[in-house]
This record gives sequence, structure tokens and C-alpha cells, in this order.
Amino acid sequence: MSKKFYTVWVGRTPGVFDSWAETEKSVKGYPDAKFKSFKTHDLALGASTEGYEKHIGNKPQPEIQPGVVNTATVKAVNYQVHEQEPGHELVYTDGVDQHGLSADDKPF
Repeated sequence: MSKKFYTVWVGRTPGVFDSWAETEKSVKGYPDAKFKSFKTHDLALGASTEGYEKHIGNKPQPEIQPGVVNTATVKAVNYQVHEQEPGHELVYTDGVDQHGLSADDKPF
């Protein structure tokens, strides 16, 4: 197993740590702790000065184009994105339309 380094942005003791045991002391039980592991000390140190927003929860999303199957996002379900026909509402399987609104958000 390779060595990891940990950046703690929000915790009891923010900083860069070289073991999970040290990191855990800073984040375990701390409300809304923000931390992440890195492969090198330099990466962890650099991330510590940039803020957690740049490193946590910001995975790049693949571009979806109408009429093109985007295999990067297909996991267990095979689907295809189609052009929206005029006068029809495009609804995704999560129940949200193309504007990000669910049925609960619409004034019917």
C-alpha cells in the first residue's frame, strides 16, 4: 500500500498530516470536517492553501450531447440522450426536468 498524505481544511487541527491516525484525531466527530488524501506531501501542502472547494466534490462532469450515447456516464443502465421535440417536456429518470425542477417544484 502506498503512502498517503492528508489535508485537513476544517477540523480540530487544520493542516497536512502523514498518517491516518493523526488525521482521524483532527476530524473524527468534528462537525462538517473537510479533509482529503493525496499521493504526495507536495500535493497535500498545495491543496491546503487552495481551500477545500477546489478539491472536494468537484469531479468534472462529462459533456452530454443530444443524440449521442455518453458511455462515460453509463453504469448499470444503458440509455441514450435524444433531441427534445418541440412541445414535449424532457424528464430524466431522477424525476427532474431539463431545468432542474421536480414535480414538487412546478406550479400545476
